[in-house]
Amino acid sequence: DPLPKPILNDGPEVSYVPFRNTLAVITDQGVKEVSYKEFEDFCIWRDQIIDRDYNGIVPYDDAHFVRFLRNVTKNDDARFKSFVSALGYLLHNHSKPSLGQAIIFYDEKITDPDSPEGGTGKGLIANAIRTIRKVVKIDGKRMNPSGRFAFQLVSPSTQIIWIDDVTGKFDFSSLFSLLTDGLTVEKKNQNSFLIPPEQSPKILICSNVILDSGGSSNKRRQFILELGDYYSSRIKE
Repeated sequence: DPLPKPILNDGPEVSYVPFRNTLAVITDQGVKEVSYKEFEDFCIWRDQIIDRDYNGIVPYDDAHFVRFLRNVTKNDDARFKSFVSALGYLLHNHSKPSLGQAIIFYDEKITDPDSPEGGTGKGLIANAIRTIRKVVKIDGKRMNPSGRFAFQLVSPSTQIIWIDDVTGKFDFSSLFSLLTDGLTVEKKNQNSFLIPPEQSPKILICSNVILDSGGSSNKRRQFILELGDYYSSRIKE
């Protein structure tokens, strides 16, 4: 049925994170707690509301996740800032169709494609994002991105599509339309629906193999980040 009010969406300079007890409004000035009563003229997807109370923010330098990011970027400030930028892009539920990119996580040390090792923390980052935003995970090994029902798990409330563990045969160019023109979702035995480009889910890809990045079309739509072996090197057999 038609919704009685518009959906509350992030804007270019503001982001909304709904918790059980309050709405966190994020701007470049920081985070402010706002009562839901101030947004009575909008709707919020029920499955986007985080099922816990918001109790403020841990001091930045004391956060375990910050320490984790420092470790996987080998305490390199430039690499760390690239990760922070990418995470901000994924968490900010606002899209500019002309600037649509997929965030791609690789291992810094690429192993044998036939027996990839992983263990660097790619999945941990994706699951961390999952605690804040509505993420749909798709098995990259089985996915045919050009198939009719490739994105049938996606709903209008989906904010991030996580394509995990893709193979070297993955056709990245098949995502071009999704990144710039929106997404038409087809589900078996159901009507299809369109998610407009301004509301399209962000794309996160985790891979143990290098995808095709040749040509300017691929390059400008890929934001590549490499995770160091800080954790994988400590795995005991």
